[in-house]
Parts: sequence; C-alpha cells; structure tokens
Amino acid sequence: ECNEEALLLDESNETLHWLKRCNIERRAWPQSGEMLITTASEPYIVQVPPGRNMELTEMMTRERLLADMGDMECTPSQVGSIRKGIHNMRLRDYIEHWMAQKVQRNPELNRYVFGEFGDEWAPFRDAYVLPHCRACTRDRVAITIGLGGLHTGAP
Repeated sequence: ECNEEALLLDESNETLHWLKRCNIERRAWPQSGEMLITTASEPYIVQVPPGRNMELTEMMTRERLLADMGDMECTPSQVGSIRKGIHNMRLRDYIEHWMAQKVQRNPELNRYVFGEFGDEWAPFRDAYVLPHCRACTRDRVAITIGLGGLHTGAP
C-alpha cells in the first residue's frame, strides 16, 4: 500500500520516512508507440502524464459537478470493500455536506460515491482517455467514477 501524500514529503524529515514505504514496482509511462504491459504477474504503478485526462478533470471540478449534476440522485455508501450503508441523496448534498466533513475514525461515518453507472455519468466515462495497452479498449474495460472526501480512503 502506498501513501501518495508521502511522495511529496520533505526527504529530510526522517520521522516521516515510514510513510514512503511501498513495495509496488513503479514503471515509466510508455513512450510514443509503446503500450503498457498487461501480462505482468505483479501489480505496478505508472504515473499518468499531466493533462492526459484534462477534459474529465475539468468536468470533475466541484463547480462543474454542482452546476451540471447537482440535482442528480446518487447513492453514497460506507467506505470499504463491501458496498453497504447506502444513502440516497442529491449529488449537491453529498458534495456540500458529506465531502466537507472531517474524516471520522468510525468508517460508518464516512461515505463515498462509487459505481454510479447511470446514463447521467456516460459523458464522464466517455471523456476518460484509456491508457495505451492491448487490452484497454472500450468494449473490454469498465470505467467508473468515484467521489470521496479527502483522506477517506476512497479510491
């Protein structure tokens, strides 16, 4: 498991070095004409180049989500590997109230929106630029969008 914030830490602060431990291999983003390896026997991390999904990034800003999707119904659930504790609410309420809360140690008090597959989300899925790999085609992948408050552990 990797702590992404740790990657930005000041190297001179030895008390925080434990945050940087990560045993997952890091690989370079493929050069032009190359593809990501899909036959690896172990997981690996590839940092996506800045701007790669700029259209989707712009669509996912707080302001755009509230303006374009705020009145849509969503189903936030408890953070965890099993989807439970589901609530029905407007996306506006989730963004303005749930995402603004401080993270609670009790996972039942943290919620995230993940796995919303309705037609409303189709423009977001369509805007996602797939990585370069042989298996990464629209008919072979499942694209889902997730929203979660900072430090909730949501994907």
